[in-house]
Amino acid sequence: MADWFRCTDWNEQTAAEFFRRLKRARTQKPQYLVIQAVTLVQTGRPEFAETALNLIQLFEDEYSEDFFVSNAFHVKARALTLLERWEEAFQAFEDALSARRARPNIINDAWLEYPLCIARRRVRDRYQRALEILKEFASRRDLLFPNSQFLYFATVAMISADQGDREGAARWARNALAAVSKPAPFSRHPGVGLVGPRYADLQIELEQLVAGV
Repeated sequence: MADWFRCTDWNEQTAAEFFRRLKRARTQKPQYLVIQAVTLVQTGRPEFAETALNLIQLFEDEYSEDFFVSNAFHVKARALTLLERWEEAFQAFEDALSARRARPNIINDAWLEYPLCIARRRVRDRYQRALEILKEFASRRDLLFPNSQFLYFATVAMISADQGDREGAARWARNALAAVSKPAPFSRHPGVGLVGPRYADLQIELEQLVAGV
């Protein structure tokens, strides 16, 4: 089965099958571990977060490969946020960004999700760090997709609002909400990079900023 490393459920049977196939795989073991870990994280189920962390730990201990390190740390950070282990998550995000600096051709959303996490948690002593990261990594390439634009502008809007800049917050929030209805930039892949339902609650917060609530 081509999707043996994309299990959305995890139990003794699926775990045994995954590790059996991983052991037999001749190549791509690092990639299989990272993909399976992120698949579990994407379910949003905290009970799978520990499993994802264990898979990433196995990647670090036995199968680490430079090309996948940034993505591995990104998955680790997302798993830790599901468990609300915030300081560890922040460090994992930092590790993901460090690995990306070493391999600039690697693209993931760690540079967006980390500042957004800071903003939504209102970790005020990290606001400057969040803005520095956005400035460092923002480029036409990294802001190509509507989802990236949404996260970027939403983060700045929330930080601005918490710092008392209501006018600026409303302006940034409008920019973020405008990205929600934007189409994908590539016609052959119309579903790639859209905002989608994952941040529906954040959209409501942004609408409230626009309305001045």
